[in-house]
Amino acid sequence: MHKHFATGPSPDDVFSFVKNRQKLSDIGASDVEKQFYEKNSYEIVVLNNATFMITVNPGWWGTLKNMSNNGTDYENIFRNQIIENQNTNQTDELTASVAALQQIFGEAINVYKAPMDTTNFAIVNIDQNGNLIIITCP
Repeated sequence: MHKHFATGPSPDDVFSFVKNRQKLSDIGASDVEKQFYEKNSYEIVVLNNATFMITVNPGWWGTLKNMSNNGTDYENIFRNQIIENQNTNQTDELTASVAALQQIFGEAINVYKAPMDTTNFAIVNIDQNGNLIIITCP
């Protein structure tokens, strides 16, 4: 868990999954322990007015590992995509950054958002107009 002062989650947050997964290999963790991490890990990003949680969908770990090899490139793409989203959709920086994250990682990740000081997480998505939408969990 860590705090961001401006935008929402970034590619660095997603790539932290890969770094932490690699640490398990480095210390000789068993296959069962690695699988447990892959099924249960999440990243928390705290903002001033909300908290975001990211999870990785099963089957996407290899893709994320490959993407993390070019992490700096994805950070640059992310920043450029934020600007494009803001200009195209006339959205705020937070919405534009969440949209950029989802545009880059697609189905590999899930993004959830909770109001500040709560754990009432709901799925975050972006509609066709570039607006942030919240899909409450049943």
